[in-house]
Amino acid sequence: MTLPPPLSGLPRTPADITGPAPAAPPQPPAHPSGPTRATATPSGTPATPYNRHPTTTPSPTPTTPTNSAQTTPTTSPTPTTLTSTPYSTPATRVLAVDIGGTKLAVALVDASGELLRRGEVPTPDSTDGPVVVGALLELIAHVAEGVAPAAVGVGSAGPIDPVRGTVSPVNIPAWRDFPLLDHVRAAVPGVPVVLIGDAVAAAVGEHWRGAGTASTALLGIVVSTGIGGGLVLDSRSYPGPTGNAGHFGHIVADPLGPECPCGARGCVEAIASGPAMTRWALANGWRPGEPGPSVRPIGARELAADARAGAPVAVAAFERGAAALAAGIVSVAAICDLDQVVVGGGVSRSGEILLGPLRRQVAAQSHLGFVRRLRVTPAALGGDAGLVGAARAALSALSPSTPPPPSVQPVPVQPVQPQPVQPVQPVAEASAGVSAPTILPEIR
Repeated sequence: MTLPPPLSGLPRTPADITGPAPAAPPQPPAHPSGPTRATATPSGTPATPYNRHPTTTPSPTPTTPTNSAQTTPTTSPTPTTLTSTPYSTPATRVLAVDIGGTKLAVALVDASGELLRRGEVPTPDSTDGPVVVGALLELIAHVAEGVAPAAVGVGSAGPIDPVRGTVSPVNIPAWRDFPLLDHVRAAVPGVPVVLIGDAVAAAVGEHWRGAGTASTALLGIVVSTGIGGGLVLDSRSYPGPTGNAGHFGHIVADPLGPECPCGARGCVEAIASGPAMTRWALANGWRPGEPGPSVRPIGARELAADARAGAPVAVAAFERGAAALAAGIVSVAAICDLDQVVVGGGVSRSGEILLGPLRRQVAAQSHLGFVRRLRVTPAALGGDAGLVGAARAALSALSPSTPPPPSVQPVPVQPVQPQPVQPVQPVAEASAGVSAPTILPEIR
């Protein structure tokens, strides 16, 4: 395979990578990986943002919220921007949906962001749209069985159209202008359903309950089958006019690079996604270090294992991917004045095999002082970040800042005591790390 010469220093062959292979660092406890067939199991996220690993004590069986049937689904005329403390009670339960090219996940989540019940299946490899949505609806029914959620938040790979409720994920070719929200509303009738990008959901989740609670200008990126991104600016999610802001994977890192599924050349996703790095390594002579039959295709997990063992081509593949990721990160940081990048997704589970060269590349490519202050950190919520962020979007649909339609009674709450209007202070249990710029009366 003949590759064109590198552009702006982006390595194209193993020979372009210099220096010894990085030493294998101590590995953190592995986040649960690998899809599980439709099983809904008790799980926990922390009561506070400083103890983020799931607890070992199962949560009590969730009860049906009293306010679950008081609202009707509405379509927001503009993409959802998450700003204030969600308007909810401790008994509120919402359904969170996370849709990507690798997996479909659904969880029942309480108002503090704790996952009470969770299920996951692989995304069907099908060109038939109903097959994919059928798997999703079956999972929704399984997780929501016996519970009436107050709202549903859907984080989907994009592009998305939140107004029409349609999605066209680059890595799910069966869905083009697919009316996803119509199907979800039919499965969970009578409640608000909110659509946001999956990587936006992950960024919101990490900002609300994960590694980004102290950040005011955050880019969350998901490195997996594809690459997505979401922005939190001035402590508020920034969806953009169409809901698609932060499409990080389709920043062009190398105009002469490989073709991307979106149709462009040299996108970050075409160089640094798990399948892209694997294809490049195989084309340059890499062969997995553990031969033998396998029930699944060779992928980024095997590539990371060989890179950790020092295999030169595998190391070069991660260096090359990190260089493309860094080019996109530095560009976004220069435009948005970021203070933190949180890296999640399946490929990020390789740990320092990816994050080590990524930090070095970001440092090497950062020449402006305000960009050099950028911190690159791993996601704290692992594969649940998108679910937590989707739950946050669902809770936002219950906010009194958007009055319900005239035919619908407001969600019943305890009476509000008259008092001077003042900013709501963040509540440690339900909104730590999330600013509350919206001015609301205190609810007693």
